[in-house]
Parts: sequence; structure tokens; C-alpha cells
Amino acid sequence: MPRPRSDHDVFIALADANRRRILDALSRSDADVSTITDICHASQPTVSEHLRILRSVGLVSVRRIGRRRVYHLVTEAITDASAWLARIARARPTPLADAPPDTSPAPAQPHQPTWDIDID
Repeated sequence: MPRPRSDHDVFIALADANRRRILDALSRSDADVSTITDICHASQPTVSEHLRILRSVGLVSVRRIGRRRVYHLVTEAITDASAWLARIARARPTPLADAPPDTSPAPAQPHQPTWDIDID
């Protein structure tokens, strides 16, 4: 059973181009490992490892149909990530020029010895 996902885990999983290709394939249709392997032009062990990661963060689920394991996109996880990205995209941060001035004291400078020398 997949553990509860965190946004961090979902974004780490989405960072890999191969996993995004798998999700893209599953967005069109449920598929077994063999079909995903053909679509993604990757080896079966590679696809299986990516599917394991996607399952562990709740982005895909799997069910047995006879001897086949068929994978399905879990859209709720994508919706959560998409909502977070949309919120960030709508943000209007205060421009730095309009930010309040920094009134914190300057960091202490290391003592630099000085010498008063007349060079005439």
C-alpha cells in the first residue's frame, strides 16, 4: 500500500522526464508494463522502477487483471500539485523596490588594523 504522499515527494517524482512520459501515457489509457515499455522505449526493469516510485507517492495505482498488472493515473495527486502551481503562478510578490527598507543592523565587520603613516 502506498504511503501518504507529500507535495515534496510528488514534485520529486514529477522531476524525472521518464516518469512524466509514463504519466502522459497513463493520462490517455490505463496500461500494463509491457505497453508502457513500448510507448516509452525503455527497458522493462527501468519502467518497473519508475512505476514503483510513482506508486509510492500516490501518482499511479495498480490492479491485477488475470496475470497482468494494469496501471492507472491517480488524478487527485496531479490536481493537488497543479493547484499549488496555479497558486504560485497567480502570486504577485511585492517588487523589491517597493519593499520596506531593511532596518536590521549591519553585520559586524572583522577588526582591520589601521596605521596612521605620513608618507612625505
